[in-house]
Amino acid sequence: MKIDLKDLTFIIPFSYDSIERAENLNYILGFFRDNFKTNIVLIESGTNQFLFSEDYLNSSNYLFSPTSNEIFHRTKVINAGIKKAKTPYIAIYDTDVFISPIENYLKGVELLKQGHKIVYPYDGRFIDVERSLIKDGIIKEYQSCATGSYGGCVLLNRETYIEAGIENENLYGWGFDDFERKERMEILGNHAARIEGICYHIKHPLGINSSVQNPNWQKNKEEYERIKIMSEQQLRDEIKTWQWTKR
Repeated sequence: MKIDLKDLTFIIPFSYDSIERAENLNYILGFFRDNFKTNIVLIESGTNQFLFSEDYLNSSNYLFSPTSNEIFHRTKVINAGIKKAKTPYIAIYDTDVFISPIENYLKGVELLKQGHKIVYPYDGRFIDVERSLIKDGIIKEYQSCATGSYGGCVLLNRETYIEAGIENENLYGWGFDDFERKERMEILGNHAARIEGICYHIKHPLGINSSVQNPNWQKNKEEYERIKIMSEQQLRDEIKTWQWTKR
């Protein structure tokens, strides 16, 4: 029996930078289809468009935004998805992760319904998985995993996050958006809830949009550090200047 997540929209930003990344996404879309009754907004941006199935290409919940810049402006793409979502709760969701145990998705939504504004459906463990998972179901864990991660999947009260400025588009390309989001929400009084579990990440080549090769990495770091030392009032004043909240 599928898990009812109809009050939640998964917002999945995607850039076709490798065939492995696209295969990972197709696997995750199949995982959602097989296990959940839910909503998905898939937003693709890049120099090349991946040929998804006709079901997605013809769906009102799929958007493609062509760009000549190979740097993926992930925060901007996610914001387009947030504005398109119609449900009270959203998940900002990477193309190649899944949470274990599967019940954590429902537990996360239940915490949102109880009044939490930001929920991580795993406890910070972020573990790479061999691509053999897609072929034979074997999970191989790596000791190099993160133990304090805020990436991969975060569940949010949509209206609260809109009031908090949505994604910070000053962050361009890979790096620091996950930490900045968590810090900003907490400065505004929305403390994050965690659920015991693991975020598994299906491996793929690490390129300019998935590593410190991003030329904007240092600027992203400086923006994150600028935000995290603000008082609540300073941050609220800052958010009023963000033009992307008015589009």
